[in-house]
Amino acid sequence: MMTLAVNIGLYFWQVDHSNTFIQTHLPENEEVYMAFPHGREHHGNVLRLTKLVYGLSQVPLHWFNTLSDGSEKARFKPSNLDPCLFLSDTVICIVCVDDCLMFACDPQEITKKIDCMTEQGFELQVEDDAAGFLGIDLKHQDDGTLELKQTALIQCNIGAIGFQHASSCSTPAEMVELLADKDGPGP
Repeated sequence: MMTLAVNIGLYFWQVDHSNTFIQTHLPENEEVYMAFPHGREHHGNVLRLTKLVYGLSQVPLHWFNTLSDGSEKARFKPSNLDPCLFLSDTVICIVCVDDCLMFACDPQEITKKIDCMTEQGFELQVEDDAAGFLGIDLKHQDDGTLELKQTALIQCNIGAIGFQHASSCSTPAEMVELLADKDGPGP
């Protein structure tokens, strides 16, 4: 989708659904009980949940159903090819748990969809552009290309394995662009 956006000049924004699972109500026909949190015990009593909490196995499904219903009210239709792809006449939305990328020819169309979702009660954090989506930093280049980097993720992984102070050396590989077609498309 990023390739298509760059090639045809689509605008794209990242939208993060805040407190995703807490925004999801438990269906009326489903009862879930839990013990009181440590330090707040009321012996012999339990809590009946009306909203979902992190850690319950059914939470992701209920969140997706809530998001799907809201998307349909915002006049998106789910794709037949991918359940995480939602299409409207003017906006394309890709969902990954609580992160969404919205693409459109006109950024005002994205704003209208975001406003519609907010009016339905969704708590959204609009990132304006897609920088940082799934840990990928995106940078529009002056020549119209898009540079994708995962520097933060790489640094996190290096730190997790304790290599942040390791000495570096040059790679023996040739330093050239990967998958670049220098001659352009064929005949």
